[in-house]
Amino acid sequence: MMIFCEALDSLIERIKPLLNGVEEVLPSARRSIDFETSLNEPDPVKAKGSGKRLKGRKELAREKYKGRRCNGCGKYGQTHDKRNCPMLQKSSSIVDKDAFNGMDNSSSSQVIIVIHRTYIILLMIE
Repeated sequence: MMIFCEALDSLIERIKPLLNGVEEVLPSARRSIDFETSLNEPDPVKAKGSGKRLKGRKELAREKYKGRRCNGCGKYGQTHDKRNCPMLQKSSSIVDKDAFNGMDNSSSSQVIIVIHRTYIILLMIE
């Protein structure tokens, strides 16, 4: 038992210098850290009257949506698409009339009209 006590005492004497250094560092570190507490006033609350209803994401998306776009004329929110676009039908009928009015009935030339989006290509083959 005596050997154990002597070993324990020698161990404590070795540890004391290490603990003294730690005790000196920690209080100075605690003193250097200053926390500033700032309290801000809360935002004022509107207590009376009727509030504004919050809209959901679906409602906001519906309002933002411009509608479908016609690939023929490029307009949004129309009731037509490229297949029945009045602008494409109007331009193709004008070209058809002009092409056939300028042609001789006696000539053997053929007219091919190609409509691609907003471009109209008129090919005359003799």
